[in-house]
Amino acid sequence: MARPNVRGLLFLAVLTLFFLREPILRFGSTYYSSADLSQGWTLTRALPTEIPSNVIVSDPAVQMQPWLMFVRSELSQGRWPLWNPFNGLGAPLFANYQSGVLSLFNLPFLLLGMRVALLLSCFLKLFALGGFTFLYLRSLKLGVLPAVLGGMAFEYSGHNIVLLGYPHAGAMATLPAGILCLELAAARMTATGNVRTCMPALLGLFASLGLGALAGHPEAFYFSAVGIALYALVRIAVLAFAGGGRPHWTRKVLGWTSCVALAALLAAGVGAIQFLPFFEYLELSSMLRVRAGEQTPLYRVNWPLHLFPDIYGAAPDHRRPSPFLPLPNYEASITDYAGATALLLALVGAAGWRRQWFTRAFVFGAVGWILYGYNLFDFGHLLGRIPGVGIAPINRSQGLYLFAVACLVGIGADRLLNRDTVKGRAGVWIALLLGGLGLAAAHSGAVSRIVGMDLERTTSPEFFATVMWHVIWITASAVASLVCVWLMLFVQRKARVLLAIVLGALLWFQTGHLLENYNPTIPDRFFFPRTFHTTGIRNAVGDEPVVIVGADTIPPCTNIAYDLTMLPNYDALGIYEVDRLLVSKFQAQGNWQITLGYHSDGMSLLGVRHVVVTKPIPHLSEVSRREDWGLEQEYRTGPIEPGRSVKQQILSVAPGLRSVSAWIEREGLHQSEARVRLTLRDSATNTLVATRQWRLEEMLLNNRGDNRATLRFDPIPDSKGRQYTLVIEGEGTNSERHFKALGSRAAAKLWRQRLQAASAMGGNFLGSSATSPPMASYTVHDGDQRLPGSLLIDCGYGADNFELVDTLADHLVYRWNAGLGRAFFIDQVLTVGLEGQAWEWVREDQFDPRKMLVISEPGLPTRTPSGSAHVREASYERLHASAVQVRCENAESGYVYIAQPFYPGWKATLDGQPAPILRANTAFMAVPVGPGKHTLRLEYQPESFRKGAWTSAAALLMALVLAALGWRRVV
Repeated sequence: MARPNVRGLLFLAVLTLFFLREPILRFGSTYYSSADLSQGWTLTRALPTEIPSNVIVSDPAVQMQPWLMFVRSELSQGRWPLWNPFNGLGAPLFANYQSGVLSLFNLPFLLLGMRVALLLSCFLKLFALGGFTFLYLRSLKLGVLPAVLGGMAFEYSGHNIVLLGYPHAGAMATLPAGILCLELAAARMTATGNVRTCMPALLGLFASLGLGALAGHPEAFYFSAVGIALYALVRIAVLAFAGGGRPHWTRKVLGWTSCVALAALLAAGVGAIQFLPFFEYLELSSMLRVRAGEQTPLYRVNWPLHLFPDIYGAAPDHRRPSPFLPLPNYEASITDYAGATALLLALVGAAGWRRQWFTRAFVFGAVGWILYGYNLFDFGHLLGRIPGVGIAPINRSQGLYLFAVACLVGIGADRLLNRDTVKGRAGVWIALLLGGLGLAAAHSGAVSRIVGMDLERTTSPEFFATVMWHVIWITASAVASLVCVWLMLFVQRKARVLLAIVLGALLWFQTGHLLENYNPTIPDRFFFPRTFHTTGIRNAVGDEPVVIVGADTIPPCTNIAYDLTMLPNYDALGIYEVDRLLVSKFQAQGNWQITLGYHSDGMSLLGVRHVVVTKPIPHLSEVSRREDWGLEQEYRTGPIEPGRSVKQQILSVAPGLRSVSAWIEREGLHQSEARVRLTLRDSATNTLVATRQWRLEEMLLNNRGDNRATLRFDPIPDSKGRQYTLVIEGEGTNSERHFKALGSRAAAKLWRQRLQAASAMGGNFLGSSATSPPMASYTVHDGDQRLPGSLLIDCGYGADNFELVDTLADHLVYRWNAGLGRAFFIDQVLTVGLEGQAWEWVREDQFDPRKMLVISEPGLPTRTPSGSAHVREASYERLHASAVQVRCENAESGYVYIAQPFYPGWKATLDGQPAPILRANTAFMAVPVGPGKHTLRLEYQPESFRKGAWTSAAALLMALVLAALGWRRVV
């Protein structure tokens, strides 16, 4: 049996190399990476006319690959990469899990150059996915060819190809590897009745789970572990049933179960070095708050994509031919894609579900996932109550479904090659009937979607022709698969083998061939190129953090490759307190935290002194004369709780109010179900001014993707000075989240009038002054709770304090000379005992960190400042990634404020002696100091990492000792 297995693995290896043939053949001058997305932004663009190959597969280029460059640099200098100082003013790196520092699949990045590592890592992931699936199917006594087909089906499925550059695919390899080891252990137990003979397989289970825990993605590993646990339960039941209830055998099965549980427990112990820092980070991150609600099920309307994934356009195609056409997003839509041929063979395998226990297990597994993923019969909400399932996106679990389908593919192909009964043929006939009906329905659904989106009229002829040819070719290959399966019912063994090979070719055409260009191969010059802009910014700002205003930015965390420190941090987690300050003070938007605004207190609070903009910074007196600035006062809030109305108070200071608008984010919503209603009332009299309801799809069509709902009404002549209440409500069929973020403002025409009226006032904020009331006063509430948010633009920074440092073609680099940098001394302090009280102070637009420091400690009595603040800049120096040094000289006692996130694990020494670190301004650090010269050193030494390392070492040692003892007894 060993020789056929070697041949099968060799074939899968060669096929994997064939899949990677383009980056291999172009190896000397290309990278297998999507880093050419840098060509979508002016600052990082190497050539003005280049367009990124596939902006959808962005995460490897803006997260994993820059992180791995940094990890390699830190390890080469003898330091463990615990902290990332380049983003978010600093954030945990090792603890974020996706950095995958200990992942076996990232080992090439630490030992070899990026060019080789990118290819080798992808090869190892694919080969592990297909190879372990193949070996598992062989352990079930399936033939080599059916097992190869099953391995191909899983290796080239949507989840594993779409997420090939991510850590997800590597973590998902835990599933077939762990199940293979479980099956081998169970087979040895059945054959010998001796638990000791299972030791090698149990050691393999321990290694699979332990390495999977370190593979770089918690959710993919979690669902892999869930799949292994479910398989273990089924296998225990099968073993127990085989003993016929004999007490002696029951004791042996219980002993075997205990060994399996011990192997899993020791693997969890090995993963402690990653788990403990990750759980600490998770608790303090934005993630648990973002995913507080139930995860959105998959859209049922997209079900034809299971057979026709490109009816919205091929994902690598950078063209978006119509504003009404969804961006082709394989991750959201078809990471559960297996292809028509695979689904047909899976149906053939499922038709014999009564024959073998493992067939029944995979049928129930595949059907159960479909019920969960699409929330059929409310099954998804039911499973969402299980810890961990409810907060994980649905597409993180799709590997479970695809593995079940792949195993059914192998079982179905084996059944066709070894058919011997009339009953068996009847099951195949049923599968053929269901496959034909499914193909017809999917084809009809795909055509209906194409017609419904009116692609022929709204897109280019080339794009429409590409989509139609896609439907034709997939339909033709699916029909060919049906014919091959039908012929296998009548021909002899050799002919059946040839037809099975044809089925393999069709399976490859629908998976590997279709998706092979999803991960692009790019020329050297587009792999994190150092451009005129990035070099100029680095020379101008040095190691200090810089704010790049607007969407034409440097994507985080690619700034690591350019040795730039930026405020945005694209992390799956993110420190919550820092994130909400970025939203409040810099209007950070989206996952990339794109900075849309800036003002004095935010820049002081975060220690920022450099700003990159595309237009000269305006003086307040110039705002009304510069319509191209588009400065419209706008209040934005964070995420809105589901199922609750939001009230926004608006004070009108001009007559003739005639409209208000709300911008509704519809991400993750079913367009045809989600609705929003706007209602405006006079606050004094509670008189209804206007009300209207919109479907979110209707807003999208009417506003070309703007998602704007504008409530228009007859002009109100006496609106000046009156207070109005705008109520925004989400409506739908259930309590799912209907909108995630909103903002509202009066119509732009009225705002231009108000800007002209306010331009001579001066003052702190756009449209406000020290002597006059603001143009509009915004207060937003969710029930009785005030929501965080701030003005989008603040002109109180003092334009005269900005010095033009450099002109980089269409970008300008300014230095704010009034800023105090990353560290300064201050002696006026407000102390509060509750963090919520500190946030109420700091989030106010009028808060000035240069006049007062807010210290929050549990149980601390409230104390207000007693006079004018003495403020002095301190010298801030980054010694290395996880250590900083601050020097200051002051005549008074006070505090050294450091714009470094307050996070567990940071230790401080003041003049060589341990010093306490206090939480300052909700998110940062402060250390009390006396008069004189001081040297303050801060170093990141997390206890979670130390305890995790010791736990992992102990678990690994125990596993090795138990393995050695067990192996000796076996021998």
